[in-house]
Formats: sequence, structure tokens, C-alpha cells
Amino acid sequence: MSNIIYKCFRGSHAQGLALPTSDKDYFEIVLPPVEAVLGLDNMVGSQHIKDGVDTRFITLKEFLKEALKGRSTELEVLFARIEHQQYISPIGQELIENRHRLISQRLFKGLLGFFDGQQKRLLKGHGKGNADNAVGYDLKLGAHGLRAMWQAINLKKTGRLDIFVEDRDMAVTLLLIKMGEVPLNNLLITYEHFEKMFHSLDDKLVPPNPDHNWASKFLIRTYKDAYC
Repeated sequence: MSNIIYKCFRGSHAQGLALPTSDKDYFEIVLPPVEAVLGLDNMVGSQHIKDGVDTRFITLKEFLKEALKGRSTELEVLFARIEHQQYISPIGQELIENRHRLISQRLFKGLLGFFDGQQKRLLKGHGKGNADNAVGYDLKLGAHGLRAMWQAINLKKTGRLDIFVEDRDMAVTLLLIKMGEVPLNNLLITYEHFEKMFHSLDDKLVPPNPDHNWASKFLIRTYKDAYC
């Protein structure tokens, strides 16, 4: 059996943007069973949905690799609010305490790439549910793109990859988008405004590269303690 070292909410509940119809999403970081580390078996992360609950798990090694690459969808869970953290082992706590070592400017590439991709899809009318609302675009797609740019701006301002949208004006805007209250033209104007804001800020609070050395030593020590 694998051992959970960290479990938290992700998605709209972790972001403070849940609607009554929102499913619960969880993220788990696990230590794989000994057979998958020292034996011939293998274990990779996966995602499963049951009874409206979406759970994604990833091994510690996979998590660190993705975080070091600048994958915001992985790294942001270490910034989940305390009330959104379901379980933390001592290993998970050490990971959270050193999350700043995994932050780097590599995150900007992924966040801006996602933002640009969502904007292009909106302009082309792509996405699910376009015909299910009065504004004619995929509501989740529109909100996700803007939230990614908010994260990028917040990262420049604070050096943190917060998952919870602390700015209440921003949270209200995202909720209005998700509820179909923002026309496409208004949304695209908002996209443009936030993009200009991002480029007007410096990135001196964000190191160019993550601390690979710490991550490697942390993983080796954790695996030695767990399996040897």
C-alpha cells in the first residue's frame, strides 16, 4: 500500500470559488509501496472520480519533478489554506515549509501559456458548454484563464503561488464569469487589462531557477528513511 504524506482540496473549493454545483476535488502526494521503489513494480500518479469526488494522486518523486519544471497545478497545492488541508504527515509538513525552494520563474511560462491558450480558445468559440449559457463561451474556460493570469501577477507581487483567491474583487469577477454574468467582450477586455498589469511588474521576488539540490537531497533522505 502507498502512504499519503499530504492531502488537500484543489479546484474551486481550494480557490474559494465553489458554486453549489461544484464537485469536490482532492490532491494527494504519496510515497509508493516498497515494491515500486526497490522492486520491479512501477507506480505513477492517476486520477479517479467517484460519487462526484475527483481525486488525483501523484508520487512524491513525480510531484518534485513537475514542481521543478514549473508546473503550477502541482506546486500550488503546497499553498493551500490550513482549512483546506485534509492530512499532513511530517514529510508533508517539511515539504510545505520548503515550498519556496521550488518556486521559480519557470512558473511564468506555464501560467502565461495557459492564459494565452484559453484566450485563443475563447476567440475561436472552443470549449464545452458554449450553447448552455447566454454569453456563448465556455464559462470554466473563461474563469480558468483569468485565474492563471491572477496567479502570475500575484507571484510577481508576493513570490507565492497562492491557490486561494484572496483579492475579493478578483474572486467576485471570477464567480461572475463562472455564473455566466460577464459578456465575452467584457471578459476579453479584462484579459487584456490583466496581461498589461503582469508585464508592468518586475519579477525580482521570484528566483530564476528552483533549488534542485534541496529537492534531490530531500527525496533521497525521505526514501532512505521510508524503505531502508
